[in-house]
Amino acid sequence: MAAPPRATAVLAWGSGEDGQLGMGGNEEKDWAHCVEALGSYAVTAVVAGSRNSLAICEDGRLFTWGWNQRGTLGHPPKTKTESSPGPVHALAGLKIVQAAIGGWHCLAVDDNGHAYAWGTSRPHSGAHPSSKSGK
Repeated sequence: MAAPPRATAVLAWGSGEDGQLGMGGNEEKDWAHCVEALGSYAVTAVVAGSRNSLAICEDGRLFTWGWNQRGTLGHPPKTKTESSPGPVHALAGLKIVQAAIGGWHCLAVDDNGHAYAWGTSRPHSGAHPSSKSGK
């Protein structure tokens, strides 16, 4: 019998002006607060950037939140910032095991070693996640 999924607590604090704390608002937090939107997921890794954040779950799902101009969150921008974690649907079905944040882009690696990148390397452009083989 498989063990039930375990829930974890993701804590965040600091500047939240772009929603990068994941608490549903843009306020600053002087001490650690729980990112409640991720409370029912088994988060195994968190990556914090200056303006956005990522969380990798045990099942390989990737969540992003924060500044979303130029495709930096991996999905079409609904607003300039997204203050609650949301899944990267373009990577659904993949088991993401590692991720990183750059200045204008994000990267992820799946359990088969395929690398995915999205965002931009220059202002005024953007893209959705694609693999190094262009998938």
